[in-house]
Amino acid sequence: MRQPSILDVLRAVREVGTAHPEIRAWWYAPVHRLRLQGALPSSTDTARIEVAIEVDKEAADLEGIAAQIAEQLRCGPVSVRPYRGAQEERQLYRLFSRAEQLRTSQAT
Repeated sequence: MRQPSILDVLRAVREVGTAHPEIRAWWYAPVHRLRLQGALPSSTDTARIEVAIEVDKEAADLEGIAAQIAEQLRCGPVSVRPYRGAQEERQLYRLFSRAEQLRTSQAT
């Protein structure tokens, strides 16, 4: 099975995001494709879709959201975690934020 593209992930997250108004922003963490210093692949190197979320006040059901995204993508595994801001270890790509979602729904 092929790895979903970032557009596939965006589509799935937008679909799932409509049911989660508590989430302010959704971020995509690209898969680590390169191993450093010739390290051999391990069982933890499987292609996992990783999404980070910014939540307003209340906690979000990370496992439930991950399952919903995996269902939309028809693949697995998917992980959802809190966004770390400046402490992120690598560059993330913002998929969309609630303000963008509200503008889009008001325009239609």
